[in-house]
Amino acid sequence: MPKLHFIQAAPLKTGKTTRKSQPKRPGGAKAEWERSVYYYWWAFLRENEDYLLTCEGNGIGPCAKLYEDFGDLRDDDFWKWWRGHNHLFAEPAERKIIVVEDVAGFEPQPKTLVLEIPLEGKLSHRITQIRRELSKHMSDTRHRKPKSEAKYKVHSKPVISALHAYLRTWQLRKAHPTLPFADIYAILNGEEVDIEEASKPKTKMTKSKYRTNNAGWPKHTHAAYRKHKFAKEIIANVGKGIFPLFNQKRVRKRVLNRSV
Repeated sequence: MPKLHFIQAAPLKTGKTTRKSQPKRPGGAKAEWERSVYYYWWAFLRENEDYLLTCEGNGIGPCAKLYEDFGDLRDDDFWKWWRGHNHLFAEPAERKIIVVEDVAGFEPQPKTLVLEIPLEGKLSHRITQIRRELSKHMSDTRHRKPKSEAKYKVHSKPVISALHAYLRTWQLRKAHPTLPFADIYAILNGEEVDIEEASKPKTKMTKSKYRTNNAGWPKHTHAAYRKHKFAKEIIANVGKGIFPLFNQKRVRKRVLNRSV
């Protein structure tokens, strides 16, 4: 089986890799593969209610088309799923240079250059000539990350630590709907929180006391709320096969504001 190539860092099981740059593992992450954007694609899609409904219907539902590729995600074993679906994010196999024996019947392929190379003379001189011709015809000769041609492309430049925080915020709020966002912020930052106690309904007096005893309450509440909002938008878009993407209108507004 040919080795697959990914533009983004592929998930790891042991941490051993020949890749020069590997995203840092987010704080609180338990598995090596949690440093890969492809793990979060899987994890966020598992939070999409329409997709889960389609899984329950064995592929029949609002995400039927996406289900054909991603399959049933209700199993918690990410690695097992990845081994069977990693081709969805892989780049097409790299084409190799070939020597054409039958010139008469040869048909050039798209995005190729046909050269006639004399075989006499110095090898170094011929290579220089080939390099010169290629530089005239290749669209990009700089050493930079190429555009993805995978079936499912990663949108924009994802920040793994941010995706991890968005997902954790969403999962905590989902598991504990009455847990204040300020406490979710505290948990994300490694603080000990009595979730059962913090989730209890509060009177006006206990609310006031709670806010007084929690330094930075408004700031922390807003920060966790924003993470939850971003997670909700990402979950909605991943159900359309796009990841990771926030609300498109807000993204467009940001871009316009920057250009003013």
